Amino acid sequence: MPGLFGAFALGSRSLTWAALTTELITSQIEGEPCPIPRGLADAVDLARFLLRALRHGEITPD
Repeated sequence: MPGLFGAFALGSRSLTWAALTTELITSQIEGEPCPIPRGLADAVDLARFLLRALRHGEITPD
């Protein structure tokens, strides 16, 4: 569905991470300032694996 976002696979710490990921996703969608320090946001960013692979030349951008 357009406009539907979700946070899944939070594992055994889902109650802890649910509030943090909700705030982070909401701030990104709404274009608001990041509610947590930038370093922490980068550490939990799902794109970190893709960016690391690009930096190490494991994949190439199309």
